Amino acid sequence: MATTPQVGILQPIFDVSFVTSNATEDFTRKTAGAATIARDAGADFMSLKVSGAGDRAVFQSKRYVIAAAGCSRITTVVATLGAATGVRARAGAFDCADDREDDARGDGFFMEVDDGAVYVVMRASTDGTAGVDTRVAQADWNLDALNGTGLSKTTLDTSLAIVILIVQETSAGVGSTKVGVLVEGSVVYIHRFDPAAGVAPVRTSVLPVRFELESTAGGTAEMKAMSASVSSSGQVPRGVRRSVGMRAAARDISVSAISNPVLSLRLEQCRAFARMSALHITCTTAAFFELLLNGTIDGASWNAAPMGKIIEYDTDATDVTGGGCITSGYLSAGTTYTVELDECVPALASDIAGVADIFTLNIVALMSSGLVWATCDIEELT
Repeated sequence: MATTPQVGILQPIFDVSFVTSNATEDFTRKTAGAATIARDAGADFMSLKVSGAGDRAVFQSKRYVIAAAGCSRITTVVATLGAATGVRARAGAFDCADDREDDARGDGFFMEVDDGAVYVVMRASTDGTAGVDTRVAQADWNLDALNGTGLSKTTLDTSLAIVILIVQETSAGVGSTKVGVLVEGSVVYIHRFDPAAGVAPVRTSVLPVRFELESTAGGTAEMKAMSASVSSSGQVPRGVRRSVGMRAAARDISVSAISNPVLSLRLEQCRAFARMSALHITCTTAAFFELLLNGTIDGASWNAAPMGKIIEYDTDATDVTGGGCITSGYLSAGTTYTVELDECVPALASDIAGVADIFTLNIVALMSSGLVWATCDIEELT
């Protein structure tokens, strides 16, 4: 029985380290009770802490990572899971129906330490449920139990940082999934989930990376989340380009107005991925433009993108306040500008509950009122 995946040359798709940053652009968080998620000054990890019953900390990638069809998908997470009494710690590629507001289901694979006992878990919503966990205790792992008697002769210590690998043999979800750990520079596969032939073990292989810590019976604990990455044995998936925006309909911008949100974008399906690649703007007067993330917009009317599957857009909003500025600049009258948006610009994403981020193009007239037209190129991956 082979224990090595056929992966070919790996291509990175998603890669985040918490050594120098808390990765606010890439990860979202949720806490309950007195739980905290923070990066201490000088630390090279994100710290998830719980101290009493009901405390819960979740640190999850905004992005649901898509791999190329027919290729292996390898998720790697590095964390300390601990072994505290009355505490449950999880790390892997998964989500949870309890956290969702848009689509209450959960899928994925992860390693779990619950009240000191270690498991590997497959969560599946394929039968229409919110997600059923298949928990396999350490003694029942079918490749190496990491108790000192397996092929690796290694004993697992969850108090130390563990490099956990989750290898899905095909991105469509059909095929075996192996869970492994890195030991002295080599991957030791510990358990393999084998579905029936032609049957997907989980509803989707488009999964986020997630760290979770919960005090189930009053235990106190800390999880150190250090890094997360997803790679594929094939090329980086390519999406379908869409163009959304105002088309030929102009927007009248008054020189007295302090904001004119001419175009806003968000995900309609949050288990998907899309990114903006370019803005195209024409104006009849000198103007200032800015691309805002999660500003508060008034009067929005959301529409599905033409021929699109996962994007909604708005051109009716009347005001925008707040938000973070992604890029900005100045426009001359009578000139068409193309603003290229590279991979440093955050992708369209959502929080743990499924509430989508909103990007808004705001344009302000500088010297006199005028007309403006704007569109945005989008790459959709589903």
